[in-house]
Amino acid sequence: MGAIYDRCKTQVKAIEQAYDALMEEIDAYDRVLSELGGDDEELRIALSMQANGLGKLRDTLEGEALDNLIRFSDRVIRLKHWEDGMFV
Repeated sequence: MGAIYDRCKTQVKAIEQAYDALMEEIDAYDRVLSELGGDDEELRIALSMQANGLGKLRDTLEGEALDNLIRFSDRVIRLKHWEDGMFV
């Protein structure tokens, strides 16, 4: 049964790393958007739309996706406790 826990734990860590990397890339893209601009009205509108979409993506990831990751991690911990005979 320990093999199941080990596989789940490995998957949780991989998902956490991917989540962290994605959030870092979103932050980097946000910095790039903030550095662009200038006098071109159409460019500023396009950048504003990109920033709004990026904000919505960040909100989704920090909300629903993070909640799902936390629940998955919690279930893996519960599996380990169950395997160890500590029913949670």
